[in-house]
Amino acid sequence: MLEINKDSVLKQLGFFAGKSEISDEIDIIIDEEIENTKNILIPQKILKTCKIEFQDETSLRIFGGFTITSKSLFIRLQGSFNVYIFAVTVGGLITKKMNEYVENGEISRAIVADAIGSVSVEFLADKVNQEIINLCSKKGQKTTKRFSPGYGDWSISDQKPLLNHLDGEKIGINLTENYQMIPEKSISAIVGVLH
Repeated sequence: MLEINKDSVLKQLGFFAGKSEISDEIDIIIDEEIENTKNILIPQKILKTCKIEFQDETSLRIFGGFTITSKSLFIRLQGSFNVYIFAVTVGGLITKKMNEYVENGEISRAIVADAIGSVSVEFLADKVNQEIINLCSKKGQKTTKRFSPGYGDWSISDQKPLLNHLDGEKIGINLTENYQMIPEKSISAIVGVLH
């Protein structure tokens, strides 16, 4: 079960401690939805380590997989000899719940459920990232910060080869024609490993 931090949900909704005041009604909805969504968030991950080869100043090749052209990613991974690629999801039930709320005219609940889903999948991605850091630390290695398709100049279309290489369908992640992940509350990323 995922931890759902209320302060993170409030921040996702645009409320900032000491700067924003929240109504009693919204506060109650947030508490109720945190409780309501606990059993419909189904955390799953898939993780793979791969050798990389820098090809020029903007592209790199993931061995056994594909080539990525992105100056932003190239810079982020400078000095890396290896990468971890991963995908995480909290499943599609949270989106189904959001849609039910919209259909019933419960827009505040839909917005809160959406925020909870976003916070939950981000928490899961951070947790996997920390696992990678811990694994590398035990070997005396360091890591880069995680980076995802769509960040900087890394094309969102690279979701396809990345998820194919991971076999993202094993955890239920598919792509739309526009390379958006389904379930919506999913994240894919790459983390470089440094000596």
